[in-house]
Amino acid sequence: MNKTTPEEFAVKESGIRVVDGVHVHMPTAFARENLFYVRMESRYRCDPVYQVTRSSLDSFLMFYIKSGTLAFAYEGEAFDALAGDVVLLDCNLQHHYRAVRETDFYWFHFQGMASRAYYSRFCEKGGIHFTGHAHMEDQFALLHELMKNRPDDEGQVSVLVHRMLSMLDTPEREVSQRSEPVRAAIAFMEMHYNEKIDMEQLSAAASVSKSHLTRLFNRELGLTPYLYLMRMRMKESMRLLLSTTRSVEEIAEDCAFYSAANFIRCFRQYTGLTPGKFRQLVNGMDASGYNI
Repeated sequence: MNKTTPEEFAVKESGIRVVDGVHVHMPTAFARENLFYVRMESRYRCDPVYQVTRSSLDSFLMFYIKSGTLAFAYEGEAFDALAGDVVLLDCNLQHHYRAVRETDFYWFHFQGMASRAYYSRFCEKGGIHFTGHAHMEDQFALLHELMKNRPDDEGQVSVLVHRMLSMLDTPEREVSQRSEPVRAAIAFMEMHYNEKIDMEQLSAAASVSKSHLTRLFNRELGLTPYLYLMRMRMKESMRLLLSTTRSVEEIAEDCAFYSAANFIRCFRQYTGLTPGKFRQLVNGMDASGYNI
């Protein structure tokens, strides 16, 4: 069976209205042997004319649907992926996908490390179409910026791909499926995330014990209340870094990190970057301030 080469799947398909770059990377030997690595990545906006059919490509392919609908035919099944959905394909298997209407989506081809193991795990647990994952859009956007501006930063790319696979492995339950205590605790966090919050306050807002609330969060969201609050603060800090000129010290105070040093430490743990590096990266600037 003939394998499709990277050059062949780089050919522009018909029906694409807007392409936000097609970023191709040839991984180092170290990355191929030790990391997750991305071979190609982009963001497309397509007309209904857009469609792709493949029979053999040694790669895994992940999509995030930002808006619109992609229709898939894969492994004898047909399904539609809607806004907020993620799809993971093994391109060694026959597959077809097309835009049902104008559709905006991220995609990337990847390999390496535990890619095959994760794919097999997802198939065993219920499939490769993950619905209601709008919370993952920021991860796809960050990978897109890394591949655009820092494709040789293979360590950070690997971290992001692993984080996405991990998030798919422990998905959030849809809002409509969350229990009342979890919804109440999240509503309290949304109102007070920029203040000091402890478990006593959260359990009082949820009208359950601290231990029971922690069990509910772990079962429904795959993380503790503290980590959920931390992620909420991180998302708000990322928004402020990208949409304002506020200083790191001001953002640390706005998001209840209490000091710039604590904010920088937490931000690096969450993203692998300092707040300043993140702001420079997404704004397309290098460390010296020159446009890339």
